[in-house]
Amino acid sequence: MGPLPGTPFGKYLLIDAIAQGGMATIHRAVLRGAAGFAKVVALKRILPVLEGDKDIHVLFQDEARIASLLGHANICQVFDFGEEKGELYLAMELVDGTDVAGLMQKRGRLPIEATLFLCSEAARGLGHAHEQKGQDGRPLGLVHRDVSPQNILVSRAGDVKITDFGIAKALGKAHRTASGVVLGKLHYMSPEQLTGGPVDARADLFSLGVILWELLTGRPLRDPRYRLEEMTTEQWNSLHATNLRSYFLTCKAASPHLTSGVRPLGASYAEGHSTRAGRDDLVRGRARRSPPVPARLR
Repeated sequence: MGPLPGTPFGKYLLIDAIAQGGMATIHRAVLRGAAGFAKVVALKRILPVLEGDKDIHVLFQDEARIASLLGHANICQVFDFGEEKGELYLAMELVDGTDVAGLMQKRGRLPIEATLFLCSEAARGLGHAHEQKGQDGRPLGLVHRDVSPQNILVSRAGDVKITDFGIAKALGKAHRTASGVVLGKLHYMSPEQLTGGPVDARADLFSLGVILWELLTGRPLRDPRYRLEEMTTEQWNSLHATNLRSYFLTCKAASPHLTSGVRPLGASYAEGHSTRAGRDDLVRGRARRSPPVPARLR
């Protein structure tokens, strides 16, 4: 193998930038080793303008620490965390494909089978995270807090993976979010998260329910005319009660087979039931509908 093009970065070679968020840039990179060994990874680096922000550094370290606890087919794997000339980086699995946001933009409303496949696979990954325990055997109370179309990746082969635990909530995190501080994407938040209240795994379930609704209908669940940041808690509760009913009726209209799986997803959130029941029923509902259809997602 001849020399690879790119910019050296420690033991990695940066090929090109493939994504950028509010905190970091992600590069396609190659991990170089002995005897011509080379592995393509996604390398996450803090944006230069935030390099001096200690809170961002702690969030980044928390993301690496949380990711090291998670090993599941539906969660994007982290291989390495380190520092190069004072700059922190995170090396992750490179998913050859797109995110759900890209699918929605390109295709709009997805077929029912593809929607069920995507959401049930994402639910499996979230379930693994929610049920994690620490070395002392106590639940970590892990909540992603930013479940959104941008953070659900889909490979060309149809693999579905949750990514970006950068603002996840967990017991034992070094960085604590102040009461009333809102982190995540407003459009997919549960009412309690948007108002800065305490959150648990049901907040992720709510966000996944919003994504499910939008994939089935091809349109946003929330009216873009709402100024989300100005709504009161009472307005949010009223709006979301209406949205949950609309969400269920839309699924029912799409197919009677869906209701056995998607109703518990909404009911688990609204009634405070275990998220496991909603996830498991969604998976069983998908199985009754049809076998997995990853080819439909290419």
